[in-house]
Formats: sequence, structure tokens, C-alpha cells
Amino acid sequence: MHDVVRDVAIWIASSLEDGCKSLARSGISLTEISKFELSQSLRRMSFMYNKLTALPDREIQCSEVSTLLLQGNPDLDIVPERFFQGLKALRVLNPSDTHIPRLPHSFLQLDEL
Repeated sequence: MHDVVRDVAIWIASSLEDGCKSLARSGISLTEISKFELSQSLRRMSFMYNKLTALPDREIQCSEVSTLLLQGNPDLDIVPERFFQGLKALRVLNPSDTHIPRLPHSFLQLDEL
């Protein structure tokens, strides 16, 4: 899908959902997730097909996020213990095509998954 079409589709979907927002940073050779990209109002996050090597080593304060897509990051090999602590509403997680050998204990706190 062309980047402009994707961005317009995301904008339309976000505007129709009472202020719920999606963050899509897919296929842009992203190497890390910036703390400035993450906010409380997010509902869905996509970091598919990038060059992530690690996730932030801190609690992510996005308590409304229900979807986290990480697939297609072949260099991603670790999930810090604190990463999942702020993602209490997470229902969909896709870590396929990564090299994550195991998930941290904080993963067990995700009751909705």
C-alpha cells in the first residue's frame, strides 16, 4: 500500500473513533521507538517491518492500547521486563518474524490477551 493511502486510511479510522488513535510506524526502517510517539490516547500501535533491535526498557504508559504489532523485525530479540506493565488492555500481540526467544514475566499480567 502506498504510504499516502495508508496515512489517510489511518487518519480516517482515528477520526471516526471518538478520539481513539492509531500509531503506525511500519516499513520505515525504524530502529527504536521514541518516547515522544507514545501517548495515553493510543488504541493501536504498529511497528511492523522495521529494523527494531530492542523495545524501550521502561513501562509504557499506554493503558488503552489493545493492539501491538511487532512482526517483521528480525533483529528484535529482547522484551524488557517493564515493557508490558503499562499495557493492561492489550488484547492482540504479534511478535512473529522476530527473534524474541521468550517474553518477560510482566507478560503474565496481561489479562485481556
